[in-house]
Amino acid sequence: MAALVIIPIFIAIPLILIRYRRGARGTYKPDWEFNWGVELFIWGLPIVIIILLATALWKDTHKYDPYAPLGEDPLQIQVVSLDWKFIFLYPEQGIATVNLLALPEKRPITLTLTSGTVMQSFMVPRLAGQIYTMAGMTTKLNLVADEPGTHLGRNMQYNGTGFAAQSFRTEVMTHDAFTVWVEKMRNAPKQLNWQGYETLLKPSIVREPMLYSSFDPELFNKIIASFAPGRLKMTADMHKQHGHQEVAKVNK
Repeated sequence: MAALVIIPIFIAIPLILIRYRRGARGTYKPDWEFNWGVELFIWGLPIVIIILLATALWKDTHKYDPYAPLGEDPLQIQVVSLDWKFIFLYPEQGIATVNLLALPEKRPITLTLTSGTVMQSFMVPRLAGQIYTMAGMTTKLNLVADEPGTHLGRNMQYNGTGFAAQSFRTEVMTHDAFTVWVEKMRNAPKQLNWQGYETLLKPSIVREPMLYSSFDPELFNKIIASFAPGRLKMTADMHKQHGHQEVAKVNK
């Protein structure tokens, strides 16, 4: 479509310069005002291009809707973005990780995302586009990993001094390997509860993945509700205790 505009321009410019130069055979019309052919070319071509682009945008926007399920029985994963790390909760398996996203190949994945601090942007470039994470609310991202491999994921939204280091490893495994990994995870020594979350909430950089054999099933909902103190009687003092004000100071 760009060629439809660029090529005629590069052809027309030298032709006009040659035809209408001094002494050439181009007719001199100082009172010329209107020509249907020129007007249709000037306005018609851009209109056609806009219609084509709008049609493609409309179709692809719905085709690649991150909220659209990609198959039956998706693996549910809850994602919490913090400064400067990501928590991944696996409700079906009852396990949790920090900065390690493990996925089985060829199985639909549904990520439900929120933020425990400021707005951030979650992205695994080789698997899916970016989606924002926001405090007190959720967004969704559906994806399918076609083959095993290791990919880099990260936060794409600047959120303070640790932004450059806020990345995580994405491990795509075969179905059997994922099952084995889950069983190994259940023997991990740590469990993630609200007190553990409070520790993670403090701004810090995690160099190596952290593994948890279990977590509070209501942890994700509690994180969201913590930004609406009236729901669970969580006061502003509690947020101060959790490190939200510390994050604000760091970001400034």
